Amino acid sequence: MNVDDGIGCTDDSCDEVGDVVVNTPVNANCDDGDVCNGAEICHVTFDCQSKQPLNCDDADPCTADSCDQVLGCAHDPIPMCGAAVPSASPGGRMLVGLLLMSAGAVFLGQRRRQRS
Repeated sequence: MNVDDGIGCTDDSCDEVGDVVVNTPVNANCDDGDVCNGAEICHVTFDCQSKQPLNCDDADPCTADSCDQVLGCAHDPIPMCGAAVPSASPGGRMLVGLLLMSAGAVFLGQRRRQRS
């Protein structure tokens, strides 16, 4: 008796007692070793299929989101992302003002040298 159903992810056997063919889907037979593309499942009629791929977006604009095939999602901090001058405080406003005035003075000094 031929028990092979032609689907690679099923374990095919014959139930000796009832003389019945048994085709058992085994998800482990589909595992491609890449967690990023989602868990693979065995369908009795379709063979191996991947489920939904991992969504590694953590909605944090200050992390670089990626997926490692073995470890899964990674969220590496982006250096200096989100570093802001506390401009709402009086000291912060003064610092921003001084920086703008310095930049203006440098710009005007360069323009005067160019004219001479």
